[in-house]
Amino acid sequence: MKKTIAALAALTLMLTLTGCGQKEIDATKVATELLNNASFAETLTEVSEQVTKKRLDLDDDEVIMCAAFKGTSAVVDEIIVIKTTDTEDVEEKLYEYVDSQTEQYENYRPSEVPKLEDSLITVEGDTVIYCASEDSVKAMEIITESTSK
Repeated sequence: MKKTIAALAALTLMLTLTGCGQKEIDATKVATELLNNASFAETLTEVSEQVTKKRLDLDDDEVIMCAAFKGTSAVVDEIIVIKTTDTEDVEEKLYEYVDSQTEQYENYRPSEVPKLEDSLITVEGDTVIYCASEDSVKAMEIITESTSK
């Protein structure tokens, strides 16, 4: 009886520590799926983790892994996938980033603003995903598919 209780306690602890079966999200894989399958106005190029953290004003200790791609300044098309220790802060900073981009592009290239208004910011486990593209519905399908595997 004591062995059964100990085994059940160990199993419960193991399930608790693994986040109740929460899937591990591969930031690079999600970003690559979006890059290869979503619709963008131009070819996006990779942005370093350091540049992404600086642009979003993120602390080094809150970013575990980051994958980001961006178009030229002529478009707002962008992918940012961040595995983080603080999803709330990263999500908030992405919303602030979108607001700032919207403000800038309203005068510079107003035709880009609808992409920002339709951009996606979603949290999957410990990962925050941002995508501004020409087709947010398709981008969301890709995110859903790539994070459910």
